[in-house]
Amino acid sequence: MPALLDSGMVVCEDVDDEKIYVPQPILTDAEFTAVVEKAIDEIYAAAGNLPNKVFVHSGKVEDIEAALENCIRARVTLSLCPQ
Repeated sequence: MPALLDSGMVVCEDVDDEKIYVPQPILTDAEFTAVVEKAIDEIYAAAGNLPNKVFVHSGKVEDIEAALENCIRARVTLSLCPQ
């Protein structure tokens, strides 16, 4: 949980002397989520045309797709975090 707090992915609130962890509010915003999902789909489609640019130990398509999706999600997450 500390890493998620430090990254800003979750926030902590004190409710009745208990710590409650909730997702960062912007990450649950439907409009924001739709924009991000559309961008991820476009990036994924573009990168899917260049499988030689995604390096994984396995040559399986599923593994390449998973690695690509993880990279895209990491990039989006990093773009939300203060530098």
